[in-house]
Amino acid sequence: MGFLVNSFIEFPPSDFDPNSISGLGAWYDASDNSTITESSSRVSQWDDKKGTANLVQATGGSQPLLVTADQNGLDIINFTGSRNMVTASLSAIAQPQTWYIVATAPLATGTTARIIDSGSQQMFHSAVSNRFSIYAGTQLNFVQSLGTTQYYIWTLRYNGASSDLLLDDVSKVTGNAGTSSAGTLDVAGRYGDYANNKFGEILRYDSDVSSGDDDLIIEYLEDKWGL
Repeated sequence: MGFLVNSFIEFPPSDFDPNSISGLGAWYDASDNSTITESSSRVSQWDDKKGTANLVQATGGSQPLLVTADQNGLDIINFTGSRNMVTASLSAIAQPQTWYIVATAPLATGTTARIIDSGSQQMFHSAVSNRFSIYAGTQLNFVQSLGTTQYYIWTLRYNGASSDLLLDDVSKVTGNAGTSSAGTLDVAGRYGDYANNKFGEILRYDSDVSSGDDDLIIEYLEDKWGL
């Protein structure tokens, strides 16, 4: 009699590297201490692991705070208050882009809070109506009340008429977000509008990530950050 031997393949592999997916343009990982420059927990630089576009903030009162073991035993960067970080000026990067962001929902105090702003691509939140939006020339919105201490995986797909905004891998709105390019990155605040939230990891792929690769990235982020 023959016997069926079951094989087990871990999904994704425990040593999965986001850089193994083609098109990775920028990678910020708060849990990697080698990428963080801080003094008394005030972060002055958050290095891009791709080595192309470090986030900086020279002004002490605007520097975010490094918080150790905040989420799933991993360090995060806390942008609560009027805090932000920005890259040096970057040349425009044409669509498509796919962003993966591990962050809490904004603790917005005004009508608009900017979670990220990259060139003419934006993700922001209207505190009054619990409305979340992506924009690259045209605004796409969804409305949902979210907990302000929970971490979520935000996926932003900028691809013209096929753009999409997902929360924890669930599509919230699709359509035409416009065709504007990515560029200089500002995290958590711009134009005097601040998100007041916390970040664990940011990935930017300069491609429309395939469904199979998307599954690997989402699974990696879920396992790593305990989501």
